[in-house]
Amino acid sequence: MKFEPLNNSATKEIWQAFNDAFSNYEVPIQMPYEKFQKMGNRRGLNLDISLGAYEGKKLVGFVGNAEGNWNGKKTIYDCFTGIINDYKGKGLGKALLENSIIRSKELGFEQYLLEVITTNEKAYKLYASKGFKIVREFDVYSSKCENIRFSSDNLMDNDIKIIQTPDWNQFKGMWDILPSWQNSIDSVKRAKDTFEIVAAYLQSDCLGYLILDTETGDIPQLAIEKDYRRKGIASTLLKKAAENRKQDFKLSLLNIDSDYKQFICFMKKHEIPIIAKQYEMLCEL
Repeated sequence: MKFEPLNNSATKEIWQAFNDAFSNYEVPIQMPYEKFQKMGNRRGLNLDISLGAYEGKKLVGFVGNAEGNWNGKKTIYDCFTGIINDYKGKGLGKALLENSIIRSKELGFEQYLLEVITTNEKAYKLYASKGFKIVREFDVYSSKCENIRFSSDNLMDNDIKIIQTPDWNQFKGMWDILPSWQNSIDSVKRAKDTFEIVAAYLQSDCLGYLILDTETGDIPQLAIEKDYRRKGIASTLLKKAAENRKQDFKLSLLNIDSDYKQFICFMKKHEIPIIAKQYEMLCEL
């Protein structure tokens, strides 16, 4: 078994190994190639700093990494990690992680960031044994548009616009929590062609905004100016996102801080359930 940079493999080979590795996951994944490419682009996948495990020339395991600045430190982020089914249970995940940590240190990274589903105890214990600590717990919400509950009492007749040039500093001023890596401004910018940004206005003042992936239904950011909360603006933006969608189209909100009580109440009001929980974990290098 040898460990080499993942740029030795073609993207389609990585994609095939990804689908093999996650075919019997807790939530089985069989991702179309184009969606796999978009996922990697949004998360910042960089094959030069990623790692593959090879049996001869065959890719049997992988760690897809990204790089960026996180809380002021040079950070490597685990976009996805997997082992193809024929090689599971052989300690390969541990070896991949150990080699990825060593290489990340050599490349000058200061910390290593990742997320793991809370019910995946094996992976969690592995990360914890290598120095990763829980930073936050995340909730993942998802619902078909037709099942989301809206009440006319909770909606406002705001001026809703699609905006092309967001004022990110203004948007950041509306935040109560720091978005996760894949919901961050950098992630949205990397995949800007897939997102639509809708905002509520009172005359020329922006009161809140929502970012929507019109293909997948993912909503990475939703925020309202503090002085205008509890006035139905968030509900109005959510309803706008849900309007005129095909049957069974889902809206999803991934990696929402589990301690964000206002958001929990908002999700309950609209009857959008939690479908999974994740840990955000960080290792100082």
